[in-house]
Amino acid sequence: MHRVGSAGNTSNSTRPRKEKRLTYVLSDADDRKHCAGINCLAVLKASESGSDYLFTGSRDGTLKRWAVAEDAATCSATFESHVDWVNDAVLAGDNTLVSCSSDTTLKTWDCLSDGTCTRTLRQHSDYVTCLAAADKNSNIVASGGLGGEVFIWDLEAALTPVSKSGDSMEDDSSNGTNGSGNAQPTTSLRTISSSNSISMHTTPAHGYVPISAKGHKESVYALAMNVSGSLLVSGGTEKVVRVWDPRSGSKTMKLRGHTDNIRALLLDSTGRFCLSGSSDSMIRLWDLGQQRCVHSYAVHTDSVWALASTPTFSHVYSGGRDLSLYLTDLATRESLLLCTGEHPILQLALDDDSIWVATTDSSVNRWPAEGRNPQKIIQRGGAFLAGNLSFSRARVSLEGSTLVPVYKEPVFTIPGTPGIVQHEILNNRRHVLTKDTASSVKLWEITRGVVIEDFRKVSFEEKMEELFETVSIPAWFTVDTRLGSLSVHMDTPQCFSAEMYSADLNIVGKPEDDKVNLARETLKGLLNHWLGKRKQRSGTQASTNGDVSSGKEITPRSITQSRLEMDSNTENDSMVYPPFEFSTTSPPSIITEGSQGGPWRKKITDLDGTEDEKDFPWWCLDCVLNNRLPPRENTKCSFYLHPCEGSTVQILTQGKLSAPRILRIHKVVNYVVEKMVLDKPLDSANPDATFAPGLAGGPLSAIGDGSFRAETDLQFLLLKLSGVRKKHGHDPRPNSSLPLTQLIKNQSSVIVASVMTSVIGFGGPHFFGLSSECKPRFRVQGRSLSNQDASVLSSDSVVVNGASVVGEREGSRPLVDQGNGSLRHKVKEKQKIEDGVLESLEPLWDDGYGTVTVKDYFDANEQMIKPDGGPPRWFSPLAFNPPLKDSPVLLFLPGLDGTGWGLILHHKALQKVFEVRCLHIPVTDRTPFEGLVKLVEETIRLEHASSPNKPIYLVGDSFGGCLSLAVAARNPTIDLILVLVNPATSIERSQLQPLFPILEAMPEELHITVPYLLSFVMGDPTKMAMVNIKSRLPPGLKLAQMSQNLTALLPCLSSLADIIPRETLLWKLKLLKSAAGYANSRLHAVKAEVLVLASDKDNMVPSRDEAGRLRSSLQNCTVRHFPDNGHTLLLEDGVNLLTVIKGTLKYRRLRKRDSFSDFLPPSMTEFNNAFDETVGLLRFASGAVLFSTLEDGTVVRGLAGVPNEGPVLIVGYHNLMGLELYSMVEEFLREKKIMVRGLAHPEVLLGKSSDDFDLLKVFGAVPVTARNLFKSLSSKSHVLLYPGGAREAFHYKGEEYKLFWPDQPEFVRMAARFGATIVPFAAVGADDLLELVLDYNDIKNIPVVGDYFINANNDAMKLREDTSGEVANQDLFFPGVLPKLPGRYYYLFGKPIETKGREEILKDKDSANKLYLEIQSEIEKSLAYLIKKREEDPHRNIIDRTVYRALYSPLKEVPTFEP
Repeated sequence: MHRVGSAGNTSNSTRPRKEKRLTYVLSDADDRKHCAGINCLAVLKASESGSDYLFTGSRDGTLKRWAVAEDAATCSATFESHVDWVNDAVLAGDNTLVSCSSDTTLKTWDCLSDGTCTRTLRQHSDYVTCLAAADKNSNIVASGGLGGEVFIWDLEAALTPVSKSGDSMEDDSSNGTNGSGNAQPTTSLRTISSSNSISMHTTPAHGYVPISAKGHKESVYALAMNVSGSLLVSGGTEKVVRVWDPRSGSKTMKLRGHTDNIRALLLDSTGRFCLSGSSDSMIRLWDLGQQRCVHSYAVHTDSVWALASTPTFSHVYSGGRDLSLYLTDLATRESLLLCTGEHPILQLALDDDSIWVATTDSSVNRWPAEGRNPQKIIQRGGAFLAGNLSFSRARVSLEGSTLVPVYKEPVFTIPGTPGIVQHEILNNRRHVLTKDTASSVKLWEITRGVVIEDFRKVSFEEKMEELFETVSIPAWFTVDTRLGSLSVHMDTPQCFSAEMYSADLNIVGKPEDDKVNLARETLKGLLNHWLGKRKQRSGTQASTNGDVSSGKEITPRSITQSRLEMDSNTENDSMVYPPFEFSTTSPPSIITEGSQGGPWRKKITDLDGTEDEKDFPWWCLDCVLNNRLPPRENTKCSFYLHPCEGSTVQILTQGKLSAPRILRIHKVVNYVVEKMVLDKPLDSANPDATFAPGLAGGPLSAIGDGSFRAETDLQFLLLKLSGVRKKHGHDPRPNSSLPLTQLIKNQSSVIVASVMTSVIGFGGPHFFGLSSECKPRFRVQGRSLSNQDASVLSSDSVVVNGASVVGEREGSRPLVDQGNGSLRHKVKEKQKIEDGVLESLEPLWDDGYGTVTVKDYFDANEQMIKPDGGPPRWFSPLAFNPPLKDSPVLLFLPGLDGTGWGLILHHKALQKVFEVRCLHIPVTDRTPFEGLVKLVEETIRLEHASSPNKPIYLVGDSFGGCLSLAVAARNPTIDLILVLVNPATSIERSQLQPLFPILEAMPEELHITVPYLLSFVMGDPTKMAMVNIKSRLPPGLKLAQMSQNLTALLPCLSSLADIIPRETLLWKLKLLKSAAGYANSRLHAVKAEVLVLASDKDNMVPSRDEAGRLRSSLQNCTVRHFPDNGHTLLLEDGVNLLTVIKGTLKYRRLRKRDSFSDFLPPSMTEFNNAFDETVGLLRFASGAVLFSTLEDGTVVRGLAGVPNEGPVLIVGYHNLMGLELYSMVEEFLREKKIMVRGLAHPEVLLGKSSDDFDLLKVFGAVPVTARNLFKSLSSKSHVLLYPGGAREAFHYKGEEYKLFWPDQPEFVRMAARFGATIVPFAAVGADDLLELVLDYNDIKNIPVVGDYFINANNDAMKLREDTSGEVANQDLFFPGVLPKLPGRYYYLFGKPIETKGREEILKDKDSANKLYLEIQSEIEKSLAYLIKKREEDPHRNIIDRTVYRALYSPLKEVPTFEP
């Protein structure tokens, strides 16, 4: 069960709401179909005269009953009362259906009724995930949930009617409510929609208390009970099967064996045997009598989520995350793949000779199963023997042994409707754009609950931009799509903040200047049916104050006039206007709660008029019945109207004017026209005028459609009254600029607006911020009283309701809603645009490295070396999809071979982020060096002319390195980045110089031996053969595969004689000398960035020494050495060119590198190399185990408690030498595919020693600066920050796990600015790996060594020079350490701390400091907790872990202490 934050709760706050929420769920689909995944199934076999029924429970919050025929199923009833996902359902008792939900309740239903809920049972404190029922003792039902609770219910006792006292009876048959006072979430998963906190183990009103089976410390995912109800088994995240006596709730045994969460359980009829399915992909058969696992079945390649057995318990059907349904003979271990689908399997239900399969899709499939005699299917053939180790099936799959399913198509399918998976609230606050699982894009009008346009399969982002309107209306609702449909949430008083003119809503018969409150009219539309029923029941019409003749008065909470303000229209207008009429064919459902009972859900057409303040929030009733709204701030502001500076127009009035914040432009224009153009006399008796609704009227000439036109340019100045003071007798005229967003907030602000009316007719509903179809042309200047130059904003600059909407004239981006009333420029998310061009890469993308070998190099050259008489030319090596948007050009300049295929091992990766072109020099070509220089030069000049802001990469291999330097020297003004791979500029110092004269004198018949000799001199054949060998393979397999590769590679070497014939070789040796001389004489002119890749074992040229010479000779040169490689570096194992470019920070798409827009996330190859090879030993030794904290405070293993959506700021303690970094970054990528961007000391990334930290750069580390923190959070990244920095990482002896944080809350307010979630974390384990022997105090006293570190720190980049105390001591050194027998690393991520919605609070220094200290305290507590708890870990020692791993599981599955 995944915890996913609700989009409706924009602040993600877990604090109680002040008032209860009202939610309505929209649907334009067939109500007889589910619109979200199916979580549960139950089959009711027919009586002699009836039909079979299938019950389905869905993530849309409903259950449905299907009448099943031979080849079809018809929905005969919908059971609607749950307010969140339905997670499980079982049949029990006499026609009783029991369901459980993420709303923390169980509900009982008359399964043969039309959807009547007979009781709601409340006892769980968290999501209820699973149920189990006893067949013969049908009154017994067990329930389990995420709270770790297991309850055994006696339905007969729980459902026994009691005398009704007041309204406390838990009977849902009338209105879907209940009497438990346990306030629970309505739609948000852990958000409490009531002022009451969650009540643990609330006793139902009539006194029944279920039996509690206590023992689980973590979430329960699966339950099973035998037919007599005498045995109960449970499983969950603790990875053990617990066995209970349900009659007493006592625990009888605990079975260990699984290495991951237990997701499915079955018991045979006798209660002796138990089957369990787990996320470790294993199915285990347990003998409860022997208390051990008797068989393990490795059938699946991923998590097992569903099990169903034959009545005799001889065969089991299983399904799960791998999308496949298997049949397994428990005795013979024969397994058969029955079918595969497109969605993970969640539940199975055997129905005679067929099986129902529920998945994350909204449809249900019925497949053949031969349930009465499954052996018939196995006898057809195609079965395999299930292994007994978890990796056996995965290995078979990886080796390419593909299983063929027995069945291709289901018997039939009960179709569902596509669920909504993406949505965006448009700026007009009435329309929501959605995208469903079928990729269909629709536009909803939420005030009517209908789809107004179906765009079908179009780009969601492009359609959103197309529908963008320049209008600002306050956020009066929020939306989420958790239930597969639109859930619209309304909270008071925010929902009453939005108003529109009736003219803009096209309400006929209502004055155009009347303002309509969107929330009030929406509530009236929703409850119109309820009002009608209420009037019918009362027998009279409701009076204007909401009283009814029956005497039942709606006065919730004794509302007084002082608490509520009457709306300006005191008449109780009960009419529902067309823009707010909801459909009765697909009516929405209401989810809410009143003063008594918990949340309930009903369709608006099912409301019968009996619901009152016990069922509805008081503010809803007061709005609908009494026409009263919560108090609102004064929406009018006062201002002066003066001529613009320099104008000769007379002052129109000395008095102040007032206007609402929604001020229509034609009001102001007509006012100015009346007073100035038409010379209408002013009312001197009333200097204080008001822009009243009828003010625009007057003796103005109309044109065409009745709009007004003025032939002069009118300029008017609005001067806000408040805060303006005259000084020294001068008129307070504005004379400097001010951001427009401060117009309303800043009391001394003014607007100078130039309204160009010479060609514009003003009429109709024009006002500030209307849609783009009717925008008037105007400019707005914002000015304040400071002495700065005025800044002119664009013609889209407008102010409405106190908000500023500033459109950009160039590079305009649409504005989107943030859900809190503010607007932001929409930044396009990672996506594919229509022409197939990627805008960014996902973490762990496939770079294709290892899929091409050196043999492919020779194969590719077979065609290229054929003589064609042509000149040198460029070619693009592969026809892949286009690279990333705005990718730079990379030109590859080859070595002596001249074929251009020297990059073949790297093509797939490079073509993701570059436009790759390779230079091919035909074998017979004799173009001189200067001619080749001109060819490349012409190419880069053309590229530069077409994209002057992009860099151009030249990758030169050997001879190509000389060519690259020559071109760069001749073109210093072009932005070039040179990558020189063992450049041949040192050919004069080559070890082979004595052999060159011999080559010239060698006879032709002996030349065939030269390529063989050169191949061993230039490169390492062993390295070439290792290219496609996985690092994780056992040594024996590695050796065998390398031998096989060498055997295939050696015969190819003979083709070198064709690639470099004798005459060509002699020519190229002369060309090489010419190229080296030309390049070396011009090194001083090279201005380009240069990256030199040097092989230390290069037997062709002295590359190691040459790299040092080039570093000192070139102005901007970076060097990377490869100790174990030869001259043909790009064709050897262990070298990934793109990784080197990224690690040296050389990849950029514009003139200046941006650490965020130019960052390329690590590929899968980089991930494997980093954590298997580079830090593989540390990874093995540390045996890291990570814990995180869920929103309810539960500590679980893994990273489930860390939010998936950024921005997230991860703050913690820096261990010795930063050893905790690697395992943490690895697990975030492995488990969540999230790239954590670390903020590191600048000396590490940019200093003299940065060569050793390329791995950190590849994995996204950036220098720790305020700017980089700002950009990280603004890009919604997961950011890792160590406030203690180097002082903690290089602490002194005796300072383990001591925090050294600055006094100022450096990061809190920055996080709040972006609404980031702060996750405090602690890590311990460095002291279990290393013994700190020499700290900085010791090292400084060592002769020579101490002076070296002191001088190095004096020259290093400094941080926090303006601070004092220990945190300012940021000296860097390499501590003296001794290894220990490795212990284990432990991580604990604390409960996420939300800052969204707290921006204003955290601007206060004291509030920010308080939160800062809370975070610091949380980390210190977590450190102490881990230090204490690790003593309980039975596998803390590496020896214990190694033994356990060898016997049972891989490293990551080694158990640890119970949190």
